[in-house]
Amino acid sequence: MYPINSKMNLMRHVGILSQMELIICIIILASSCEEKPTPEPYILPDFKNPSVTSIKNNLEFPSGLSSFIYASELKNNSKNVSQNIASGVFIEGPRFQNLHSNGGIQIDQNPKISRYEIDLEQLSTNELPINTLVINTISEFDYLKYEDDFDSFSYFGSWIILGEPDSIWRASRLLLDNCIISNDSILTSSNSSDKIFLTNSIGSTSVLLEDPDLTGITDLIYGKSKKIYAAQTPVLDQNNPNNVIRPKRLISIKNSSINTEFELPTTIGSAFLQYPENLSQWLGTPCLEQLKIVENSEEGKKRFGTEFYIADLLGNVIYKVDKSNNVDVLASDLKYPTSIAVDSMGNLFYTSSPVFKIYGYSVVTNRESLYALNPEDGATKMICAFGTSVFEEYWWHAGFGISVLYAGQRCELPLDLNITNVLYETENRLYFLITNTRLGKLYVIKLDK
Repeated sequence: MYPINSKMNLMRHVGILSQMELIICIIILASSCEEKPTPEPYILPDFKNPSVTSIKNNLEFPSGLSSFIYASELKNNSKNVSQNIASGVFIEGPRFQNLHSNGGIQIDQNPKISRYEIDLEQLSTNELPINTLVINTISEFDYLKYEDDFDSFSYFGSWIILGEPDSIWRASRLLLDNCIISNDSILTSSNSSDKIFLTNSIGSTSVLLEDPDLTGITDLIYGKSKKIYAAQTPVLDQNNPNNVIRPKRLISIKNSSINTEFELPTTIGSAFLQYPENLSQWLGTPCLEQLKIVENSEEGKKRFGTEFYIADLLGNVIYKVDKSNNVDVLASDLKYPTSIAVDSMGNLFYTSSPVFKIYGYSVVTNRESLYALNPEDGATKMICAFGTSVFEEYWWHAGFGISVLYAGQRCELPLDLNITNVLYETENRLYFLITNTRLGKLYVIKLDK
């Protein structure tokens, strides 16, 4: 037992300690209640001196543009590989011949994967003449073997050459995409296919995965998590498009396992449903919709808390997704976003589709354009227009359009247009490589930071 005086001293010390702890808690509480300064709103950089260069023409339905990210992965015949060499792949779609003289349809050109290389330093000092881009075919798909995977209602084709007695045309609803995985192998998807193809570094192609759940892929990326991510359009009832059989969603693929990461709003607007010709073209397929996805940069993830962005063409919206797969609208009422990209700081960019006035078919209401988008508040800024303002170039590739409401009037989106882009970045500049399936072109847009 402690002496009485010792007990009193101990209690006195405990009381003093408790008072000190109480004072500390009050100080901490008071400091936490102080108003913290509101962080400054993010201001989108002023990108300057945009220039547009067409560097390749006469490509056949080019899509699925993707790039080799790391300099160590660049391959060149020369011993000294420039760090400024941008390299990647894209896919060209099939082309058909309509045999009026003998009847029937035959394949005129197989789908094929090609590799490109471009010197960014050369592009910085001089505009490259058209068709100087180095392109080498890596692999071809045998259409007769994979007809169902590359058809996508080819009998609704868009004309290329109205020949006599035969004609050349392409599938009007075929959306193709590529992505490169870390060992230089290339994945290829098709919105009409239930397969993902794998092409290795020597050009040999095989089926990586086959599953009915893979149908409807319109964009494919290889994420930093080493997962394959695929954005999928909805599957709707042929007789009632309001009846959703499978929603819009993002899936991930790893070790041949398919998982749904999250679903997206799947509604068809009343403005779309009021046009009977749209319903007659729907036919229960996901081919009218387009979704594009991009993974954010590391700096963008830290600053804005966004892991992925998804652009919805017919929804006129771009979504942001956090690391817990919570989905929010970042920007709406856009100009039909067709592709998206992010730079190292997390700034977001998107391209838009042209829109035609439906009566007269002669006026482009909205040209293909590049926009910058504030990743914090969704505010947009137009950077430049590219593509064409001449309708005849689109008419010559006449296909089926879909009716949309644009700026309060009935307009038309070209159905077989698919735009993909890849962003390259140096210390002072941004370079966008952009494909246009309708016009068969590959553009470069250059911006100064």
